[in-house]
Amino acid sequence: MKLVFVLAALVSASAAFAAPAKPGVIVIRPGSYTAKHEIGLMFADDAKSCNENDGVWESDMCVVKDAADTIDIKVVRTPVKKVEVTLTAVGTNIHTCELQGESKALPSGRLLVSAETEVDGEDGNTKKDVCKLIIGKDAKGLNSTIVKGKEDACATFCGANVSLEIYGAK
Repeated sequence: MKLVFVLAALVSASAAFAAPAKPGVIVIRPGSYTAKHEIGLMFADDAKSCNENDGVWESDMCVVKDAADTIDIKVVRTPVKKVEVTLTAVGTNIHTCELQGESKALPSGRLLVSAETEVDGEDGNTKKDVCKLIIGKDAKGLNSTIVKGKEDACATFCGANVSLEIYGAK
């Protein structure tokens, strides 16, 4: 029984990187993917403080032109081979999100990433929850999308005004 479980886990972890079983299935390979974008620095209220923070002063606003979100995917060899995913996103005022979780290959070739967390319950007590994201690929690159209903769980990994949803990482 134990051998069957280990073998199933190896097959599942390897499936995301194997050749597609069906035409049209997109395979996501291990690697580091980056999506560049602009962010605003609201705390930089003049050109001097903007430049000191690697920004550019434009139209009475400080803009950082080369902020980067990243998706890192790697195969980890432990007693059972697994695929770990780390997502890092940066938003306004350099607030960040960072999540590290294990992934599972879906039949479509996309990855389901899960990470445990705690959220505030309606009764004021904390409760365990799971942030779940889907990583897919299109012509623009890799994209991460929060699974519907998991927004609060995923927000626990983020600062203000930033999300784990990343688009066009190459």
